[in-house]
Amino acid sequence: MLSAPWTLFNSFVIQQLVSVRRLIRNDWSDSEQDGNLNGLAEQYLGRGEQETWERLRGTASRRREWLLGRAVAKETLCDVLAGCTGHPPSPAEIEIVADQRGCPRVKALLVDDPQTASVVSISHVGGVFVAAACATPGLRGIGIDIEQVTRVNEDVMRFAFSASELQLLQGLPAGAQANWPARLWCAKEAAGKALGVGLFSGLRDIHVSSVNATANIVEVEARERTKEEPRLRLGPAESMVVHTSDDGGLAAAVCLWNTDAEKT
Repeated sequence: MLSAPWTLFNSFVIQQLVSVRRLIRNDWSDSEQDGNLNGLAEQYLGRGEQETWERLRGTASRRREWLLGRAVAKETLCDVLAGCTGHPPSPAEIEIVADQRGCPRVKALLVDDPQTASVVSISHVGGVFVAAACATPGLRGIGIDIEQVTRVNEDVMRFAFSASELQLLQGLPAGAQANWPARLWCAKEAAGKALGVGLFSGLRDIHVSSVNATANIVEVEARERTKEEPRLRLGPAESMVVHTSDDGGLAAAVCLWNTDAEKT
């Protein structure tokens, strides 16, 4: 296995039957990647994905990031599908494709059961790769995001956060103010991924309405331009709950989007 369960979200995972995994082996350097990564591609990718991999252009590090992200996502999906069926598929039996907005979608499974319809999300930064997946019936989307705490500085905060969001941050205990800007950033990104639209109109189109620093929960709402996306059909007061944490200078957030208004 290339990844292991990410214990940062253990209580959330147990409660929601979600799998969150983090890459634990990342010893492929760009100079030696061809043979190693081609073998990894054969092991983890379906036929359509292998064709995408062969056509993929860009730097060596970009190709490595694409493949390792897919590999962690496949192992995460295998976790949740094993819980549903009792028979975990092999990674190559799962195919992940990018939709028109670049969001990963589970396209092909060799599991003939509509109750195992799955959602998956991938994030990486600074050599850290994570994925979250769920196969719970009725779940419309899942999002995960990670970011280095130090990258969300004051200049980024002025660009990314509204006046009311900055007030929420200022109201947090002094000891929490160092890492919570990055956690709010991740919460917005994770919510956009769960909705399947990303932050296509900008970071301020996903608005943080409340922060519970004790429970590590952020509540977010979609602003008008995001709600106008035809396929979302968001209600006028629909909000989403994002679970957030930090780990050794890394901020992280996971968000589920349910079919009803029940907060998760």
